[in-house]
Parts: sequence; structure tokens; C-alpha cells
Amino acid sequence: MRRARWMVMAILTLGAIAAPTSSSFAQKTCEELEKELAELTMRVEALEGRRETAKTTTPPARPQTTAAPGREEALAFYRKIDGLVATGNINQAKRELAGYNEKHAGTEAAGWTRALTRELEVVGKPVPEDWSIEKWFQGESDLALDGQRSTLLIFWESWCPHCRHEMPNMQKVYDDYKDFGLQVLGLTRITRSATEESVQTFIDENSITFPIAKETGELATYFNVKGIPAVAFVRNGKIVWRGHPLRVTDELLGIWF
Repeated sequence: MRRARWMVMAILTLGAIAAPTSSSFAQKTCEELEKELAELTMRVEALEGRRETAKTTTPPARPQTTAAPGREEALAFYRKIDGLVATGNINQAKRELAGYNEKHAGTEAAGWTRALTRELEVVGKPVPEDWSIEKWFQGESDLALDGQRSTLLIFWESWCPHCRHEMPNMQKVYDDYKDFGLQVLGLTRITRSATEESVQTFIDENSITFPIAKETGELATYFNVKGIPAVAFVRNGKIVWRGHPLRVTDELLGIWF
């Protein structure tokens, strides 16, 4: 499993190093990157699912014959669930997910939706009363943490290559939507090789202007964050969406603004 995770990190890191940095290139390949990351995430989820299943269940007497969906079908399903959640159709989203899992039981797809299941579990929960902030790197006075304003939370670490790639993209989201009332808050726990200095250096080198804070880890637990980067959207006192930064599209944000 550790090897699988490092394979995902290595592939995307090499891709980030080799990719041109022009905005036109980013626009042309955003969809491609989204598909590649989603596929890699699904593969890791599937490996985890098979590993856990092998530990806790007896193999079936006969092999399952249900065909797993292709990549395009799976990605389309993720987009469908995101749209349902964003429009407040939480119960329908959960029914669709349950039906999808039942249909593809015994296939790789059963592992693909593990992350999606975790994300849906927190949608509808009230925002935490205690935000467990230990340190502010910037922007404390620019943010209202009452849970009522539309706020995008980003869980990240300075050592994480995917996070380092996505944080500038989240800066663009902030720039594009702040005048419409969107708040953005980056949350780090300073884990592994990260230090307060490395966080501040990343902020400065990438011209990140939205608020950044260190949390105790209680927020990550509350929002059911198992891997990073991860994002959550809160407004009107509730968690209304959870997912990966690459799924924060103009189409999705257009539902809220």
C-alpha cells in the first residue's frame, strides 16, 4: 500500500516538474490532469479496499462476474454526485452512491468510491464550534469563522507535492470569487518534514494571499480528511460539500455563486 501511494506521488510530481507553467497550458490540460489524478486515486482506493477485504472476509465461493465501469463512467459518476451535493440533494446522492456500490459489488469500483463515501458522511454536519486554530500565518482579521459565510477550507501540508501543485490553483479560485463573497482558508497541521518556516516560505514564494492557519488535527478529523489535499465548502452553518481540489470547478462554484 505504501508503494502504491508513493507511485501516485511520484507520477504526479514528475508530471508537475515536466509541465510548462503557462496559463494556456494549464487551461488545456486541466481536464487531463483531473482524469489522471482521479484514476490514480481510484486505483489506490481499490488497493486499500482489496487489502481490507482480504483481512476481514472469506473469499467468495465463485468469482464475481459483474464488470467494473470504465474510467469515463466512473468520473461521470463523481461529477454527478458533486452536482447533487452542491444543489442540496444529499439524500439522492447517497441513494445513487448506494446503488452504484451495489451494482458494482465485487469489482474494483467498490474500492473507487471509498473516498466519495467518506466525503458524503460529513455533508450536512454543522460547522464546528471550536476551530482549533493554534497559529495564524496570515489573514486572521480577514476571515469570519462563524460558519455562515461561504468558505472553502483547504487541508494541505508544505511537504505534499499534490498540495504544492493545488494551492496556487486555490489562489486563483480565491481571486476569482472573493468579490462574490467567497472566503478561503488553508489549514495545515505541520506534519512530517513540514515546519513553520517551510509553510511561510511556500506562502511567500507562491504569493498566497488568502488566510493560512495551523490547526490541531481536530478539524481534519471532524471533516473526515484521510488524505491531502482535501477541501470542504461550508455555508449557512453547515458542511455542504467535501472533495478534492481538482473537483472545485467553475461549474461547481457557479451553483453556489
